[in-house]
Order: sequence, then C-alpha cells, then structure tokens
Amino acid sequence: MRGFEDESLRDVVLLLVEEIGELAKAVRRAIGLKVGAGAQEDRKLLSHELADCLIYLLDIANLAEIDLDEAFRLKEELNSSKMWTSEKPAV
Repeated sequence: MRGFEDESLRDVVLLLVEEIGELAKAVRRAIGLKVGAGAQEDRKLLSHELADCLIYLLDIANLAEIDLDEAFRLKEELNSSKMWTSEKPAV
C-alpha cells in the first residue's frame, strides 16, 4: 500500500472531509467562482479530486466491512420509490 494501511475509520473519515474541501475548491475553479475562468487543467483537477473522494469512500466501506456496491443498490431501490421535488423550503 501507500502507507495508509494503519489508518482508523475515524482517520479516514477525517481525510475524506478534508478531500471534500479540496473537491469544493476544484469545483469553484472549474466554474470560475471567485477565481479565474475554468480551464482544461481545472477540469482535470476536478476529476482527480472526485477520484480521491471515491478512494476514501471505498476505504471507509472496507474498514466498516460494508459491501458498498450492495449498499448502493439497496439505497437506489429505496430512492426509486420516493417522490423528489425541486421546491425550496420557505425561510
């Protein structure tokens, strides 16, 4: 491995949260929000940050002994029976 085999579940969740912050920054760059206009490099960075988040999610699932593929399919089955709306709640 790459030196991460001793990370605890807590550690990996915290690393995921940090990575999500990096993902948010990459999204901002890709859409030009409060930074220069998005460029091809920014899209590449965005794809790398998404991949990093996925790696941590998979690691969390493994540490928690959860079959993420099965969990995803079951959750999608539940979601398919829900009614979704785009209405925003009143403030």
